[in-house]
Amino acid sequence: ERTKYAPVLLPSIEDNAQKAYTLFVDPDREIMDLSTATHVGHSWAAPLGNINDALLWFSSYKGQEIEYYDGASASSTTTDTMPTTATLQIVVKAGTCTTAGTYYTTRMRTSYLQMQDNVHLFGGYPDAATDRDLSGRDPLKNLTTISANIIDNGYQFNTCHVIGFGGANHAIVDGFRLAYAYSLPNKDLNNTVGTGSELYFNPILRDGGAVLLQDKIGGYGSMIGNKVRNCIVANCTSERGAAVFVQSSRSDVEIEVEFENCIIHNN
Repeated sequence: ERTKYAPVLLPSIEDNAQKAYTLFVDPDREIMDLSTATHVGHSWAAPLGNINDALLWFSSYKGQEIEYYDGASASSTTTDTMPTTATLQIVVKAGTCTTAGTYYTTRMRTSYLQMQDNVHLFGGYPDAATDRDLSGRDPLKNLTTISANIIDNGYQFNTCHVIGFGGANHAIVDGFRLAYAYSLPNKDLNNTVGTGSELYFNPILRDGGAVLLQDKIGGYGSMIGNKVRNCIVANCTSERGAAVFVQSSRSDVEIEVEFENCIIHNN
């Protein structure tokens, strides 16, 4: 149903001189019938329900023809090709989103938010926000959580990671609580699932809970200019780097993430 999504082109929150395709997410939105809905995501009145829906749309339609609203006051859509170098900003209201959506294997525990080049996530918008209003953002007051707890069946069944920056450059995560990742084997997902011990040696099950930057997964190249700001990273478990794990296995790969004004505790 992602063909029904339509962003709005607004000034970039990160750099007001630039424009960014913008998708609105409200984790507490009313259930929407996507069989009849059109142009979902362009305002708080017609938001997406989960962050991964926006990320999957962006990865599917970069470089392709899309419908979008050109400006905050636009009432009808424009059709044009979205540049492959476009910036997508995803704005999220207070509430709890999960990592459901992108899977590293067929197992749900390997679902996470896979960041991409020039994707900017901004949490902390108030419940009272309407239309395309981006004022009133306060991540401290309007707690916005991205949780690895998808099915609420016990901590050991939570997903292994919350955010992955694999292959991403100049991506931003700003104003979220990143929580409850469990990056250890359990009876549902262990180091012999899949092709032998592939999961262990990649190593998806040992490293990184909340935030993972690692070139081994997917054979990525350099990942630079990435930022995590105004975030709380909490209650995650892993053998190594439960809060954040950064690793490059090759001398020609540069991996970079800047943490600013973040609280990291109980990991």
